[in-house]
Amino acid sequence: MKHLIYLLLLCFLGTHAVLAQQKQRVFFTDIGNFWVAYDSIHSTSDSLKQLQYLQKLYIDKGTPGLKAFMEVRDYTPQEWVHSIRRYPMYWASIRANTLRVETAARDIAPYLKKLKKLYPNLRPASIYFTVGALGSGGTTQDSMVLIGTELAVRMKTTDVSEFPKAKQAFLSRNNRSDPFKDIAITNIHEYVHTQEKASGSTLC
Repeated sequence: MKHLIYLLLLCFLGTHAVLAQQKQRVFFTDIGNFWVAYDSIHSTSDSLKQLQYLQKLYIDKGTPGLKAFMEVRDYTPQEWVHSIRRYPMYWASIRANTLRVETAARDIAPYLKKLKKLYPNLRPASIYFTVGALGSGGTTQDSMVLIGTELAVRMKTTDVSEFPKAKQAFLSRNNRSDPFKDIAITNIHEYVHTQEKASGSTLC
């Protein structure tokens, strides 16, 4: 399977596909919901209200992908609120990028079409762009690709100064000048993992 993944990625990198005229099974609503909750959390210093905002405005309205991401990564409301309060400069620097991801992800469909051609037995999967608590850039569960958008779209200008030195080094080392160029490839990489007998691989 690993050989298949690398072979497919090499094929994609050399392919200039035309946009496919097909419905994409790609979901973005968690991103907007997260920022509504984020702004509400910043409207109060009451920790109980912050948790309530996170639960009501983000988790309760979450897609199946968000629920699966929480299960795979063991995310809790407390963890989200802690990350929001602890790393405000990071969140501020990444916000615009998360809101651009829907446009950047439009190239996923032609890659999926190419993948189907190369691998006729491809099973359908859905792709969910969620916002995690800084724990994973991407993983899978069953037939779902789960993207932690807050990490997947960071770039060289993303402010990582609030993190411990080791985490800063890791994040900076993996930052890119233009993460949107890799959105489609990142998702296809994770999509291939949904074809394995056991999913749950993590992309940081």
